[in-house]
Amino acid sequence: MAIRYEVTKKLRGPTTIRTVGTGTANINTLAQIQSTGEGLSDITIKRCAWSTNGNILITKGPDPLLELHGQGQIDFDSDFSAIANNSNNCLYVTVATGGSVVLEVGKVATYSPALTGQ
Repeated sequence: MAIRYEVTKKLRGPTTIRTVGTGTANINTLAQIQSTGEGLSDITIKRCAWSTNGNILITKGPDPLLELHGQGQIDFDSDFSAIANNSNNCLYVTVATGGSVVLEVGKVATYSPALTGQ
């Protein structure tokens, strides 16, 4: 089965990316993660859950971020720190021999209108 993916974004909040199948998902960060009123400058991988009988490679542009095997989950926000490479390139999820990946992605952005206090 060819790779399929779904992006569920939330204004001023995290985005969930779910992929399933075999192949490469090309997720355009500006078009598919940025919401109206957001000036997206970067994204960070906050959490990751995966299952595969091969390997999964996650890159941002040409730069590799993660290579995953078997199954598992990592909460980068709690256990380490969110993963980013200060690049606004597309996010690529490549699944070699079948499997699925769920990513929670944080946004580095400016907002319009900005929140104001009293």
